[in-house]
Amino acid sequence: MNELGMKIYHICIKLDSINPQYGFILSDLDSIEEILDKLGKQFNVEKSVTLDEYLLQLMAVHVLIISLFEYTLKIAGKNIKQSKMPDYIRNCDFLNELEKDWFIYLILIRHTIVHNFGHYDKYYDKNVRKHIKKLKIDISDFKHSLSPLGIEDLRRCLNIVKKIFFLDIMSKHLTSDDIDDIKKYYNW
Repeated sequence: MNELGMKIYHICIKLDSINPQYGFILSDLDSIEEILDKLGKQFNVEKSVTLDEYLLQLMAVHVLIISLFEYTLKIAGKNIKQSKMPDYIRNCDFLNELEKDWFIYLILIRHTIVHNFGHYDKYYDKNVRKHIKKLKIDISDFKHSLSPLGIEDLRRCLNIVKKIFFLDIMSKHLTSDDIDDIKKYYNW
């Protein structure tokens, strides 16, 4: 492990000593990254999963990312209602506009995947599509705008959760040098 990697390792140990839940969050972030790596390999290289299995697993990862995001906020004492999460994201000054739009999109379609999977909700669909049209992301590649995201888009959103965790939630526990090292390590 290089010097920067060691610094990040010690930062993570410090956060875990403040609250063991922070250590669990860091571990979960790594686990989701590993799941995405494995899923990409199974589908693209090994061809060992069917398209249906792949899409189902993408939905599961999608839900994992948002659930971890919600859990992270709650552990930090930020009890934000789902309907207010896009507002919270819009106010994250360390995220660029594209990152904000992708994460808001993830939040919007998560509701569809979890709550509307078994039935079609015409009102909800119309309402979400109205919000999606305001976003500055290109979703023309998606068959349906409320479909689960692909692996690279989920990676992008997982990286946003990491940014929120370190640059917002944990910022009060970190020095400016710690934050600079984290930004350098993750290429932010």
